[in-house]
Amino acid sequence: MDLIETIGLTTGNSIENLPVVPNIYDEVNRKLNTNRTIIINEGIDDCIVENYMPFIIQWNREDRWIPVDKRKPIKIFINSRGGDPEAGQALIDAIMLSKTPVYTIGVGVVMSSAYLIYLSGSVRYSFPNTKYLQHEGELGVSGSTSKARDTMKFYQDNEKSIKDFVTSRTNIDSEIYDRNFEREWYMTTENAKELGVVQKILGVDAELDEIL
Repeated sequence: MDLIETIGLTTGNSIENLPVVPNIYDEVNRKLNTNRTIIINEGIDDCIVENYMPFIIQWNREDRWIPVDKRKPIKIFINSRGGDPEAGQALIDAIMLSKTPVYTIGVGVVMSSAYLIYLSGSVRYSFPNTKYLQHEGELGVSGSTSKARDTMKFYQDNEKSIKDFVTSRTNIDSEIYDRNFEREWYMTTENAKELGVVQKILGVDAELDEIL
């Protein structure tokens, strides 16, 4: 006998007659989705793609006949230490292909693959005390020498693609990127603004109303 059945017996009610308790999280999510707001408050993995990419696609479908400058923007709040780079790149593709503007908002920490997702926003906001991290990531290689060589070549090509992406969307040029490539390169919001990572600091360059 499970807990629900036990409660039903104790109260003298059948399971069907027990009151339905609303799930506050479902209600919050419904309101966020109505407002085209996504909150990434977790590690980056395949669940990010499964949970959030369909919304971006759906909202673009709804906006198909609306001029881009008249569309209601999508807002993605990011507080994440990163995770799976391939999952992150899948979400980046969806954001970059979105004709409906996508605002990214840095909250708390924006690190590693989450940092790259943040950079994909058409307008990039930051709360004043958000911390950012850019680094080269990690790689494990196993198998035969030839397979290891193929894997290394793949990741080297991928690193080149990431470098091109970062330098094209910030004030970080190739020399600065290479100089900091092997570091755990932490940035305050102010540092990130100087480097063109952040475009608007809330309370300084923009009011909170802009992202509500």
